[in-house]
Amino acid sequence: MKRMIALLLAMGMLLFSCRDQENKEIDVASAAEGIVSALSWDDELSLVDDQVASSLYEIPDGLEDVALYLSSGATAEEVAVFAFSTEDGAKSMEQNLQKRIDSQIAGFSDYVPDEVPRLENAVIYRDGRYLAFCVSGDDDALTEIENQF
Repeated sequence: MKRMIALLLAMGMLLFSCRDQENKEIDVASAAEGIVSALSWDDELSLVDDQVASSLYEIPDGLEDVALYLSSGATAEEVAVFAFSTEDGAKSMEQNLQKRIDSQIAGFSDYVPDEVPRLENAVIYRDGRYLAFCVSGDDDALTEIENQF
């Protein structure tokens, strides 16, 4: 009987912890701004509108919000935070971000080859239905993204 109660309590705790994760709400704009302000940059990053994000990325259905910071173009630096209606949308976007990295590597290889290592070390971080993308030379990028989530 005691084992049964302990098992039920453990299952209940697991269920509630998963439920909290599903209901997690992240302010996309604040998360992106937090990442940008916490890291060091070689170029100045500027917040751009949603239309620019749509033109740069292949965005799957279910996008709820996006915040995107881009460099002037002299570097490959960028930060993007996405919120999708489902985890599957975020997973699809994760694959599309890898395509973006590959495309940027191809473009910068001839244009500014010093940017290629930065692109090769880009961070893609997914937490449920949220996704962050960061191209920077700062070794603390992953830690700062995790701090925002």
